[in-house]
Amino acid sequence: MAIPPKIRISLSVDKDTNDILSLLAKKEGKPVASKVLDMVEFALECEEDRILGLMADKILQENNEPFLSHEEFWKQVRQQIKKRKKNRK
Repeated sequence: MAIPPKIRISLSVDKDTNDILSLLAKKEGKPVASKVLDMVEFALECEEDRILGLMADKILQENNEPFLSHEEFWKQVRQQIKKRKKNRK
């Protein structure tokens, strides 16, 4: 399987941001560009989680079915298991 080519992005930052990125990269023993890439990928994952959370909230608000508490769910599971064991006899 071929590895897709990487695309270069030119990024200008102020001195303070560059200093911080340099310190973080040095701490991890990697080039600044690699550290920036790690941070961008992490930010994208956070944004994805935020959007998926918003989508889930919308679904929950539109769904009028009652939700079970943790305890009630497992109580019902145990009842179903008992019924199945009883029916096997």
